[in-house]
Amino acid sequence: MVLMQVLVFEDAPNGVEGALAAGMQVVWVPDPNCVKAIARTGGSAPQPTITISSLQEFDPRLFGLPAF
Repeated sequence: MVLMQVLVFEDAPNGVEGALAAGMQVVWVPDPNCVKAIARTGGSAPQPTITISSLQEFDPRLFGLPAF
């Protein structure tokens, strides 16, 4: 059996939930329109490993990866 570690970058709530259900770590870079829609409908946002507003904010060291 091969053990794989996967880090997912996702912009949609359904993608975050799917990746979490598969046991993956998730960096959520939410589409501002999705965030507004969730707030408007009173829904709950997914609970990713971390949430950032831009890929430029990503720090690979948080996941044991080498710095850029």
